[in-house]
Amino acid sequence: MKSFLDKFRSALAVVGKVELYMGCLFLLGILLCITVQVVMRSLFNEPIAWTDELAVYAFVWLTFTGTSIAFKLMRHITIQSFVSAFPAKLQSIFRVIIYCLIFALAAVLYKEIGRTMQMENMSTTVALPIKLPRSWFFSLPLRICMLMTVITAFYYSLAGIYGTFTGTKLEPIMDSHFIEEEEIEL
Repeated sequence: MKSFLDKFRSALAVVGKVELYMGCLFLLGILLCITVQVVMRSLFNEPIAWTDELAVYAFVWLTFTGTSIAFKLMRHITIQSFVSAFPAKLQSIFRVIIYCLIFALAAVLYKEIGRTMQMENMSTTVALPIKLPRSWFFSLPLRICMLMTVITAFYYSLAGIYGTFTGTKLEPIMDSHFIEEEEIEL
């Protein structure tokens, strides 16, 4: 079981790094779109209509990509005061229950968003130079985020069950060393 969990975690860590790079690209895209728009509007008095729309779409993708990354890093908001009073084994059981609930809710949302995508496919983008289905920028990022949440919650559920029986602590999928500040000695 440990070997399977290690391979599963490694695969999710690779996906998380890809998501991290995609998030950086989305953020860079937003900055470029806004910069181009400010320059064109201020210096040349010729705004470009599609840069605003593209920045909004990149922001939506960035938000859902960031959500998936935060889940892999175990960085979502948690309230630990109630459960932290219990013994370690009971805390682990509660964690497994929470991850199973997240798995179930994300799976339902993943399934249901398909119908919304069908409706959104009937309309296209407004200002972009090419017409694309609006679902690519609203429902698709949510659906991908929910798929990654389902897979990640499944891993955390399995790892939590394993940890409950072996006494090992549940660790985040990805290292957060790129987020943590390093102490610099002068």
